[in-house]
Amino acid sequence: MRKEEFLTALRANLTGLSPEGVEKLVEFCSEMIDDRMEDGLTEEEAVAAAGSLDELIQQAKTELLPVKTANFTEKSTFGDTLRTYTAESSICGIIANCDYTADFKLLPSENGTCRVECMESEKICYSVTTENNVLHIECADRRTLFSRYKFSKAQRHATVRVYLPQGTYKSLEVETTSGDIAIPAGYAFDTASLQSTSGDIACCAECSLLSIETTNGDIALKNAKCSTIELCSTSGDITLENVQSSKKTHAETTSGKVQFINLETTELEIHTASGKVSSENIKCTTLQIGTASGEVHLTHVKSSNTIEVDTASGKVSLENTSSAVLHVDTISGEIDLTRAVSSNSMEIGTISSNIHLESCDSESLLFESRSGSIIGTLNTGKNFYITSRNNKVDVPFDSGEGTCEIETRSGSIRIKIAE
Repeated sequence: MRKEEFLTALRANLTGLSPEGVEKLVEFCSEMIDDRMEDGLTEEEAVAAAGSLDELIQQAKTELLPVKTANFTEKSTFGDTLRTYTAESSICGIIANCDYTADFKLLPSENGTCRVECMESEKICYSVTTENNVLHIECADRRTLFSRYKFSKAQRHATVRVYLPQGTYKSLEVETTSGDIAIPAGYAFDTASLQSTSGDIACCAECSLLSIETTNGDIALKNAKCSTIELCSTSGDITLENVQSSKKTHAETTSGKVQFINLETTELEIHTASGKVSSENIKCTTLQIGTASGEVHLTHVKSSNTIEVDTASGKVSLENTSSAVLHVDTISGEIDLTRAVSSNSMEIGTISSNIHLESCDSESLLFESRSGSIIGTLNTGKNFYITSRNNKVDVPFDSGEGTCEIETRSGSIRIKIAE
């Protein structure tokens, strides 16, 4: 839904309420959407991040009094009182739903007990309970929509601190809107789910199943050991450093950057629309990368099976990679391969861009470009099969047992064997 469509529908469903209040609500929502767009979201994403239209209408009807006044000048007293809750029983998991702006931090307990510290006020209070040895943290936020939004714009964060003995636990679920989430090393969870709209999320814990989701907040995972990793962000960056994943690592973002350094996993899958992908020192069984216009740069990547890169217009650069099968496909993005080696086959294709090779090799090679040139060096001799509509072809005489097929309509072909 577009911004004007959203605001028109909002105004149309608030007839009979205070005209002044309705217009101020529309103004607040318009500013909220504009702020999200300034953070990098598209117009449709910013509208979606503003919340459900039906819920907003229902909330406005309870807060906007007919004809007379709505309290648009309410001042939050957030942070008035620091309260401490202590768990009387052992804890095997945590479920935390923080207030609109609060950060969440997990910290080591020095005395072996679990306690929760949070800031409360007349308008914001927390319920901290245990059920079946699971710690439940729930926020009751009675601020109006308007004061809540004004408070978030001021970027004044309180923090919910959970002091927990380091060790192994069954589950961790944390959800906040604009607050950050920080999970340090020293903890292990069977499952962990971390969600924030605009807050950043950092995790160093061990998890069998780790799921992290943000809209425009950044995701950082460092020095962690997991079985399965699922990471999703709209415009936030995703960074992994010194991470081991025994099963699968999946990262998805629209416009945020993806950077992986020192990652060891089985299946690695990365999808972006316009976000740049860069990976260094990767060991995996299979690697699959798909982008629309984002650049892809891989260096020192070792796959025991397949490396597959598909992009529409983003440039693809591979350096010091090894695999059994290498497949790179672009429409208009250039392809630059340096010391890329595959033991079985290598298929490289583009429609309108050039393919550059330096010290590359495979048992079976296929290079295709409709209008771009194919130029470079191979490590060993091949039996060449050339399809070209022009006379700009320069390849060595057939030698060796491997094959090299090259197809182009209008581009030049110049291949040499490295000495």
